[in-house]
Amino acid sequence: MAENKQKRAMLNTTINEDVLNNFRDYCKGMNCPMNMVLETFMEQFSKGQFSFKLSKNKMELDIEE
Repeated sequence: MAENKQKRAMLNTTINEDVLNNFRDYCKGMNCPMNMVLETFMEQFSKGQFSFKLSKNKMELDIEE
């Protein structure tokens, strides 16, 4: 039986250190790998399940139900 392995890619980007540390700590507290949270967010965002608004000095994320 052949395994169904997904292709994996490396994400290399800079992130505000405080944001990254808070994210890492929160994921650790939930016992949830950071990559799983990021991948889930990216998948849902790319499917249009999130509305992301950028304006001068402000970012908002709307989740429509």
